[in-house]
Amino acid sequence: GCVFLNLSFRVIVTFLLACLRVVVTPFSSWKKCAISLVNDAMGVACSRAKRRARLRLGAAVEEAGDVIETRSRMSSTEFYPSLSAFAVEGHGKAVRSASSKAYEPFSLLELAVRALCYNIHSGYYNVEDGVSPVDTHSPDAGGGPRVRGISLAEEGIPQEICQQAFSYLFERKLINQYNILAFEGCPLSHVTLTSDFRAGAIPVTDDWLKILACSSVLQYLDLSGSKHITRRGIAYLCKVSNLVTLKLKGCTAINDAALSFIIHHPTLTELDLTGCRKIGDRGVLSLAGVSELRSLSLAFCPELTDVGLSVLQHFIFLENLNLEGLSKLTDVTIGRLHRLNKLKTLNIGWCTDLSDEGIGSLDQCATLTDLNIQRTQASDSALIRLCDLVHLKRLSAAGCAITNEGFSKLSSLSNLKELNINSCGAVTDILSSSADWIQMVSNCQPLPPVFSSLESLHISFTKFEDGGAKKLKLFHNLKHLWFDSCRIGNDSLPSLATLTHLETLDLSDTLVTNAGFQTLKPLNGLQTLSLFCTPVNKDALGIIRDFKSLTSLNLDSREITDYELSHVANLVNLKELDLFGSRISDCGMSHLKGLINLTSLEVCGGLLSNRGVRYIEPLIHLQFLNLSQHSRITADAWPSLVKLSALTHLNLSQTGISSDGIHHVLAFSSLRTLSLHGCSISSSARAILQSCPQLMSVGLS
Repeated sequence: GCVFLNLSFRVIVTFLLACLRVVVTPFSSWKKCAISLVNDAMGVACSRAKRRARLRLGAAVEEAGDVIETRSRMSSTEFYPSLSAFAVEGHGKAVRSASSKAYEPFSLLELAVRALCYNIHSGYYNVEDGVSPVDTHSPDAGGGPRVRGISLAEEGIPQEICQQAFSYLFERKLINQYNILAFEGCPLSHVTLTSDFRAGAIPVTDDWLKILACSSVLQYLDLSGSKHITRRGIAYLCKVSNLVTLKLKGCTAINDAALSFIIHHPTLTELDLTGCRKIGDRGVLSLAGVSELRSLSLAFCPELTDVGLSVLQHFIFLENLNLEGLSKLTDVTIGRLHRLNKLKTLNIGWCTDLSDEGIGSLDQCATLTDLNIQRTQASDSALIRLCDLVHLKRLSAAGCAITNEGFSKLSSLSNLKELNINSCGAVTDILSSSADWIQMVSNCQPLPPVFSSLESLHISFTKFEDGGAKKLKLFHNLKHLWFDSCRIGNDSLPSLATLTHLETLDLSDTLVTNAGFQTLKPLNGLQTLSLFCTPVNKDALGIIRDFKSLTSLNLDSREITDYELSHVANLVNLKELDLFGSRISDCGMSHLKGLINLTSLEVCGGLLSNRGVRYIEPLIHLQFLNLSQHSRITADAWPSLVKLSALTHLNLSQTGISSDGIHHVLAFSSLRTLSLHGCSISSSARAILQSCPQLMSVGLS
């Protein structure tokens, strides 16, 4: 074991030493340098008599960073034979799979990181035979048990490599309570241990923080979703003197006692306590000494009241404040916010006790640029007062009791770029007094600045009709427009066709038909288009072939068949295509094989078989694939699916997939989530899936 580790570090030493050589090596001789690099590594590895090298090249790596990151221009026939030889010396698991595929060659830094991660993981836990990561009778430990493995701090591994190795192990669900010991004392500056999508992973515990707290340069720590972090873990962090960002979103065990330790971080500028449901007024009041805060989130902490939130007056540098979902928040706290004279972003959405009086008082917060008041009791009177916020750029009033009259007053917001009025049920027109504006246009008089500044308008789930939609042509710089479930039809579309800057148009579940859709032909700059649940079909979809800029297209409708899909075949810039409920057969899938830039595809109409799956083999950039509800897709589809090497999310629920061929899942190196709901998966096949280290979530109900 010691010999193996010696060889491993010698090889990495040689790789990093070569970086210095690359700095002074002309780019034209890069191939020669890369080949000699591997040969040198082999020479060092074979010389067992040499002393174990120490990696003291941190500064050199930083200087040569750009060169190290440069991708080799060598062909696979030149580079991979050397890489394979390197793999023989004990790093096969780190690089062998890559050398057998048509991937780009790794950069020197990537290869060093992968080899190091293999050493760390195998050094603390032997995956092949399940050997315990504890050696017994260590002379150094007085005959007691000791943990095997290496210490990156003792080896002097440069910070950049330590940082990437930690991220690599965590992202692949390989880090655990044993091999994290390798990072004790390492100079890690940014650590992310989020647990949101790590189903089945070993939970992050307080003991992990004890190890991470030994880093003298730790500045960024994200523990979002780590439900096992308690007061004890936060106490360990008191040793960290330069912490700038701490994210505890969803850490449900955090309580008032834990917050009392945060006072030891006077350098903290960002603190996220979203969803920490056990914290109350006493804990939040203890934060008063952290006076350098620029960003604070207390969203969805239901026990907080105006008493605890009085602490906000101490954060005079605060720029971003999130109080969303605080059910006990009242107008009293909102009335104090004008004292925060640097506040730019404020989220008080879903604070259901807030009234016009409190929300209207925000007109004194002159520096606000982003404001979210959705699902509050705000009405027209509050909105009229907010029109004094001349720097406001983004406003969300979704679900509020605001009418046409209130929104018609927004013309004074000369910098407004985004307006969200989703689900404002009384709204039919945001320019109800627009006769004056139209007359001004007729008389060649300039319109208020908001008609030029507004770029994004969300009016989905309102009672917006054609009359109001026609007037939107006055906002001639609109780029993003959502009409989901509105009552607009064909009459307003000729007016919308004049908005030639539109990049996003959502006509989902509207009354638009073929005749109206054809009038949108001038909008050839569209990048996102949704026709979900509309009756538009082959008689009008021909104009889609001219929308060459489309990157996202939603045709989730039973009106869409193989014929309509032929119009999509030439949209080579498409990255997202939603055909969820469409009636696409194997024949129709042949139209997709040329869409090589697709990263997301949903086809769930129930008509596909294994033959149809073969047509998507060329879509090598696919990351999200949903083929659920096709009972004729069986285990014979796996050979086609494994060719999609970039897949991170795969949904095969309610298909004919069974335990047969389930071993193919091991070939997906990037797959993070797999859904097989409704499939016949045996207990042995489930064990195979649970052994896949890259999978973070498996749905098997």
